[in-house]
Formats: sequence, C-alpha cells, structure tokens
Amino acid sequence: MSFHVGQQVVCVNDKFSSDKRWRQTVRTFPILNTAYTIREIHIDGPLVGFCLYQIVNPRTWFAAGLGEPAFNSRNFRPVKTTNIEVFEKLLIPTGEKTPHDLVDASCRCMALRLVFAQSLSVTDPALPGFGPL
Repeated sequence: MSFHVGQQVVCVNDKFSSDKRWRQTVRTFPILNTAYTIREIHIDGPLVGFCLYQIVNPRTWFAAGLGEPAFNSRNFRPVKTTNIEVFEKLLIPTGEKTPHDLVDASCRCMALRLVFAQSLSVTDPALPGFGPL
C-alpha cells in the first residue's frame, strides 16, 4: 500500500510492537478506528513506520540513531473519502417548497449524515457532533 506525508489514515489495529525500549518511549498510542495524519514516514528494511501529527512522543536512541518511535504502517489504512454533498443534493425537493418539505429534507439530511458517519466508523472532524460510533 502506498502512503505519503499529509495523508489521513485510520488505525485498524491497536496492537503495536512489544519491543521493550520502543514501548518505554511511547507515551501515547493511536486509538483503534481513529483518523490521524501522517507527519513522517520511516523506512528500516522491510518495516515502514509513521509518526503522526496528532501524536508526538519523546525521542530516544535506536539502532538507526536518535528518533521518535514510529507506528507500524500495517496498523493503518487510508481514510476513505466520500463527498456527502452529492447525497445532500438528492434530498432537496424539486418544485415549490413548503415549510413541511424543508423540515422533511432537513430530517432526511441529518439521517443521511448519521448513516454516512456510521459507514466511516471513525472520528471525522468534518462531521461535527459525530464521534466514533
């Protein structure tokens, strides 16, 4: 899977390294089903690790030198982006609008946002009021 700095990812596995030195340095771990943004990508042979904007841990000495512990890329997947505006436009009634139509469309829009948020099953700052479900 291809990743890049600035990309949003979701933690899909919160079981990280059992290496004693690594775990002693990490103060904050990613939370399952939560979205993060990649700040740095570290490659050490076959291992690819992420440092995240939302989590900053202290630096320590590793075999490769002084650095912040990175989280295994296999524990993340890219965030699936869907533009909800396309669906909201489908909810707008055509023709003359009555107050009942507007309230009905608003209720349908909120229901659609809830379904959309549940389909993401992540904390999405673009959807205020909808946290992890």
